[in-house]
Amino acid sequence: RCIYLIDSLNYPSNKKLFDSYIICTLYYNMLSETDKALKYLYIAENILKSEYNLAHYKYCNLYYHYARILLNLGKLDKAIIFFERSLRMAQISDILNDYLFLNYRHLGILYYSNKNYSRSIEYNLKALKESKNSGFSPVYTYLYLGRCNYALNNLLKAENHYSLAESIAMHESGIIHPAIQNIYDLKSRLYRKKKDYINEIKYLEFAYKSAIRNNVYKSVNVTRTLLNLGRYYCRMHDFKRSLDTLQKALISVTKNFDNTDIYINPDIEDATDRMLLAPIIKRKAYVFFNYYDKVTGNIIDLKASLKCYKMANKLQEKINISLNNEKTKFNFLANQK
Repeated sequence: RCIYLIDSLNYPSNKKLFDSYIICTLYYNMLSETDKALKYLYIAENILKSEYNLAHYKYCNLYYHYARILLNLGKLDKAIIFFERSLRMAQISDILNDYLFLNYRHLGILYYSNKNYSRSIEYNLKALKESKNSGFSPVYTYLYLGRCNYALNNLLKAENHYSLAESIAMHESGIIHPAIQNIYDLKSRLYRKKKDYINEIKYLEFAYKSAIRNNVYKSVNVTRTLLNLGRYYCRMHDFKRSLDTLQKALISVTKNFDNTDIYINPDIEDATDRMLLAPIIKRKAYVFFNYYDKVTGNIIDLKASLKCYKMANKLQEKINISLNNEKTKFNFLANQK
């Protein structure tokens, strides 16, 4: 209704409509319709420029939404610049506590993505403090504090932060919380690093069960969880279970493939993520060879291993061609500047 009304008014530059333009920006950015999001944000910016000075608190809102759009476009360094501008505006205002938290949280995530873990911890700790005043959930803040400490090999701190994220998520929504599968998966990796294989498998299975409970069968997180489960069963020499699990991983990383027969592989063109398909096929080839060598001695399993290796090689060739094409495209665009 808001968008329909504004469109029918032919985009009036009225300061009373600033918040409405921001709502339109937020809506289209959530839909990844960047052009439309920017159209409304430009109008909102023009209203600010004509009605207010640059120190007005509404610029905090404007910079924040520019940062969100840049984040969606994958322009992380530019997103950081606008989140920091928004943060500076929030820090000098008494009425923008929510934006303090939101900017701290986003900056914490972005610095983690840039592998600046100490800076990420700094911002996430500030977000944690502000979460008590803003009413926002600290689940993802604890999650990223855990990820940073894991990357820095501070495993005890990482475990504590993951456990706090898990406890709060379960209190808020239970097993259906959108972060819970990710938390379980991260905890499984931590326990694998600590060589605590009992807890590793426990949390891998929790991660998969939480995904199924939420009716999520085809997603990147589910695929990675299943791949890690397949690797675990292989390490435990439970080769048949490993193959069954890797087959589920193949199903989760393809659009139309749903065959549970371990001797059948999907078409490469059906993959939603070739980079994720590759390690599954390679692992399946390795497991099939071990299944043949240590369990069955059946030539069918040796042939299945060879078939997977051939598919893995073909897949790698396609990935290499794609990467070379992207590099050529990048170099061409760079030369046009």
